[in-house]
Amino acid sequence: MRIRKTVTLDSSLEGFANPEDVQKYMDQNDLKTLSAALKSLMDEHHQLSQQVTQQQQLVHEIVQGIMEQLKPTAKKVTMTDRNL
Repeated sequence: MRIRKTVTLDSSLEGFANPEDVQKYMDQNDLKTLSAALKSLMDEHHQLSQQVTQQQQLVHEIVQGIMEQLKPTAKKVTMTDRNL
């Protein structure tokens, strides 16, 4: 059994791939068929999405580390404010 997927290229929608952009991508990457170009684009999109997710996770871990380091400082400031 084959699964068919339909992709619509519309040049009137801003931010979406239009036929000219896809053809340019095919020429730049030496891809012969539209299906090869779309598969390549989807693979590239998946890879970039994973990289973004990893970067977001790294940022979250860095922020958590900084917040842990700042907790003692926040307590000192609060105690100083109370003593004044």
